[in-house]
Amino acid sequence: MGDKAELITEKDVRERYRANYVERGERYQRDGHIASLWSTDHGLVGLCHGSEPEPYRVEVAINQYAEIGGSLCSCPIGGDCKHVVALLLEFIRSSE
Repeated sequence: MGDKAELITEKDVRERYRANYVERGERYQRDGHIASLWSTDHGLVGLCHGSEPEPYRVEVAINQYAEIGGSLCSCPIGGDCKHVVALLLEFIRSSE
């Protein structure tokens, strides 16, 4: 999985998610809100500190063409949120 995920770029993230989530997700990533991150056979999974005491669990699917698919987050929005953006940016920036 890691090989496919490494092909994802910040441009892909910006094109996939709403601008306000990208802006806020960038801030979360930059401020160190990602507590853990690991890749799986189907994408990325991690924990992101948010407004609740417990971090949110975040999952992002990455398909066989190295494209961002659906996402899940334990936050009230449920996915495609700033926590997902933060997780993706953490992965991209830590892989550089």
